[in-house]
Amino acid sequence: MSKKKGNEKKTVIRIVALVLCIMLVGTAIYASIASIAYAQTAVTAVYDAGNAAFAASQATVFHNDTGERLTQLPFAVYFNFLRTNGALSADPGGVELYEVKADGEDAPWSFSLDECELLVDCEIDPGASVAIEFTYSILLPQSSDIAANGDMGARLSFFYPSYLPYGENGFDYCEMSDVNAGVYFPEQEFDLSVTLPAGYMAVAGVEPEITHVEGGNVYAFHFDAARDVSLAVSRRYSEYRSDYAVAFTNNALAAKTALEAADRAVALFNERLGGDLSRVYIAQVDQDEEVAAHTFVVWLSSDVIASRGDVEKAVVEGIARQYFAQSVVTHPEYEPWLSQALSGYLTCLYYREVYSESRFLDVLNDYALYAVSTTIPGGLSVDSELSLFRSREEFKAVALGRGVAVLNELRHVMGFDAMWEALNIYYRENAHSTATIADFADAVNRSYGSSLDSLIIETLQSIGDYINQLPQRLD
Repeated sequence: MSKKKGNEKKTVIRIVALVLCIMLVGTAIYASIASIAYAQTAVTAVYDAGNAAFAASQATVFHNDTGERLTQLPFAVYFNFLRTNGALSADPGGVELYEVKADGEDAPWSFSLDECELLVDCEIDPGASVAIEFTYSILLPQSSDIAANGDMGARLSFFYPSYLPYGENGFDYCEMSDVNAGVYFPEQEFDLSVTLPAGYMAVAGVEPEITHVEGGNVYAFHFDAARDVSLAVSRRYSEYRSDYAVAFTNNALAAKTALEAADRAVALFNERLGGDLSRVYIAQVDQDEEVAAHTFVVWLSSDVIASRGDVEKAVVEGIARQYFAQSVVTHPEYEPWLSQALSGYLTCLYYREVYSESRFLDVLNDYALYAVSTTIPGGLSVDSELSLFRSREEFKAVALGRGVAVLNELRHVMGFDAMWEALNIYYRENAHSTATIADFADAVNRSYGSSLDSLIIETLQSIGDYINQLPQRLD
């Protein structure tokens, strides 16, 4: 009982410190946001290292091109990260939302029943715009998929309210879970400004402008187009650079391996897919996942950093996701497998192009054998909807492991050249937009010269039985 009271007291102290921080910097934050009229979203934050927290303010300019008069704007808040009952109940971290305004006036707001959407009441005529402002604080937990404070420092992803895509049926309330953190936000201009204590560095996916202020530095990041913006903060980083990448880690050997792999992967994928990725930022963070990819950012776990072979594969897979999970996206609820499988298979192809057929097969079978070694309940196929998966392990085994096997079966029929051509068509025609399995099938059929629709359908449904019956491994 005394331990619980002690924890609550510490949390109260953290919250009070954050409120004071917001009061002290609030005027500057709002002035900064107001001056960025060209940005769709601007977030200004101050990092409180002692309390492992951020005080933040945000302005999102929404342009109503829906053709409809809107009376409410929904914003996605990932994995219930924003909580109606406040940061005290968050265990042990969370977000406290203090204020919401529309065009400078207090705006009524509420959460959806499942607390996955933040609903802001405001009237917007067709063709008009509105600036929605949020003020909130972030108390970082020790470990979480989307935010944490650990040995390397702080990391944040999906930490800000983001407006939802609008389609024929209105705003898309995409049901998300911690099984798969798929990105499904519209691309937007984004400005992120973070004030850090002296000695800290920040990584966010583009080159920052750094301004020295009393007691620290302000890192300002501008994205011309981003689906999701992530942030890593540490005072343990050393910075290493190459032609296509910048690495932030405390392991020089891992940095060398990561940069060499990144240069090879970006050059290869740009050439074969017709891409234009110019730079990727690689940061060592404390996380359970081996690799996580965000807009122009690849996060590597400290465990991966310790292994040279793991570093190369994780970097290549993270870069592959820049093409097939960040630029071209698929619906993370209804077609979650396609981005996963394409990124995985592109990673396999890297090893064939850079090294050998043998290395290609090794990586291919690493993915497939994970699917074999994981117990998967009946009824799950590669193209199952996200809601049918009970865990991240199931999803990874089916969507990534079996999904890569599906693409390899297509390659057996098509050949490597036609497969590369299909990936090129799919990427070029769907870059910076949302794609479907129909778009991928169209690219496959055009590159092959005839329809492979029946083969795609058959392998999606039966690849699990095929893998389980293999006498040795995929070829």
